Amino acid sequence: MDGARVPSPPLPPLRRRALVIANGVYDSDELIDLVAPAHDLERMVAMLGDPDICGFAVSTLRDATSAEVSRALDEVFSAGDQDDFLLIYFSGHGVKDGNGRLYFATRDTDLDLLPSSSVSAKYLRTLSDDAECNRQVVILDCCNSGAYDKGPAGGVLIDTDPDMLAALPTGRFILTASRRAESARQRRIESDAIDGSVFTSALVEGIVTGRADTASTGLISVEDAYRYAYRTVRHQPGRQHPQLAIKAAEGTALLLARNPVGVEPGSQRVSRIVALLADEDPEIQRSALTMLGRLVTDEHPGIAAAARRALRAQVDGVDRELAALAGTLLPKPRPKPSGATGAPEPGPEPGPAFDDDFLFDDPPPPPWQRRDPGGDGRDEAPEIDFEEFADLRNAADPQGVFGPRRVLPLEDEPTTLVARYLFPTERYRGEWRRHKIYLFRAIALTGVAAAGALLAHVKKAETEALLARPLPDWVPFDIPPAVHGVPRATVLMWLLIAIAVLGLRQQLNWPFARVVLTNKRIMLVRGLLRRRVTAVPLLRATDLRFRQSALGQLGNWGTMTIYQGMFPARRFRYVPTPNEIYLRIMEETYEPQAVEARLGRDLDDDDA
Repeated sequence: MDGARVPSPPLPPLRRRALVIANGVYDSDELIDLVAPAHDLERMVAMLGDPDICGFAVSTLRDATSAEVSRALDEVFSAGDQDDFLLIYFSGHGVKDGNGRLYFATRDTDLDLLPSSSVSAKYLRTLSDDAECNRQVVILDCCNSGAYDKGPAGGVLIDTDPDMLAALPTGRFILTASRRAESARQRRIESDAIDGSVFTSALVEGIVTGRADTASTGLISVEDAYRYAYRTVRHQPGRQHPQLAIKAAEGTALLLARNPVGVEPGSQRVSRIVALLADEDPEIQRSALTMLGRLVTDEHPGIAAAARRALRAQVDGVDRELAALAGTLLPKPRPKPSGATGAPEPGPEPGPAFDDDFLFDDPPPPPWQRRDPGGDGRDEAPEIDFEEFADLRNAADPQGVFGPRRVLPLEDEPTTLVARYLFPTERYRGEWRRHKIYLFRAIALTGVAAAGALLAHVKKAETEALLARPLPDWVPFDIPPAVHGVPRATVLMWLLIAIAVLGLRQQLNWPFARVVLTNKRIMLVRGLLRRRVTAVPLLRATDLRFRQSALGQLGNWGTMTIYQGMFPARRFRYVPTPNEIYLRIMEETYEPQAVEARLGRDLDDDDA
């Protein structure tokens, strides 16, 4: 323990139990064996079982079957009582069925028999809901883990105030490594070897180094650990968004760990002032900020640093008035003197675990992410060769007819309409509605036909006289005066009504018609009352063509045709931005590695 720090306060006296499950070996050839879960299990057991950090009684399961995992979960939930603190951790594959339901893969999982050969998220939720234990934390480090619970989340707990620890908190906390349709990545070190999962590594790092203790109280809540892990994961390349859900929570923040490095003397004084910011009285909040403003120049460095961190947190807060006041109370950065080289002055180097700017500005990448193992202080981004993109320039368009070239964004998650038709192992790329010109055309068709039908009904005599006129000689037929005894004016009216109904049907179907792209196929979903889904595998498509009329070029829509062999297999009409979607499909077909590179991951970097 550093002489400048004091030991962290003890955790509340609770019976703390944890079950750590890691599955990296699978009997099925359809599931790739994973390296990360074994490292995750080792790190979590060491952290959770350390009496100076978390103090849990830890049970483990590694590469177990679905029956073994189900029984272990049932036993650990059944054995708890109301005052226990229970933590469940899982690392491995997370797969979804055709209806979007999440399953945790075990050694004997068969993707064709998910309900009977894996552990469903519904089973875990049921055990959690029925358990007597009032303090539960579920941590899921697997792909699609955000699909664990689609219900509403709520309940923001107040800060970790040491004076309020007697009011023990309750609630269920769910931490997931990703969103509900997102991959959870494995972590690679400088040697390109896999060294655990990105999310778990960040979670453990924040606790064991003390960096998650941003309030300098010596105690780390579940929310503190999540915030650190979220910022660390999001600071890295790739698309991964850890999630936090809080259910039926009340009281103070649920404390997960002690800060093993200790706290700076005097920082508890700041934490008591920070607790006043949760008061509903605006005057008390402003007074608390003013007191923090006085402490930023305190002669004690620990108090000054804690006060600056608290003020920076308020600058990023929701209340604009408090954020503005906190910004005025922060000391302005001192300008660098002229001639300064930027080299650090001699003296003791502050530990990275207590960087004053961390979590309030962009944090520095952790050591395992740095590309410079030589230690010269430079964190270099991976090199990217842009030679292949040198010819992608804006076309000459002096009149501004076509507008600037733009790349469609990669979507985060599929809509509910589309998600049910995706395979568990499929990677979603994006979905697009038909161009709005399709909707406008349907509206115009309905309006014109309805107006014509109304006119034919109101002015039957005039309509009948108009239809009785002789047709030109080149028309090969005559309009009979009646069709099965129905006057021709009435027939015309009903024909126009049918056309209006057809246009109305097109309007109602427009929001539900989607062109969908994944890493395996192109799919068309359409229909409101009668749903139709068609798909063309990318591997079977031999050619992709699109065409645009002059009007389509002005409005930026077109028709896209997919060929299998020499024959057209599927035609998509009124496709928006066809040039961009064409490029997206071509890249997905011929350069899948390029797509994964833009997403910031390799094809084998996912946990599922």
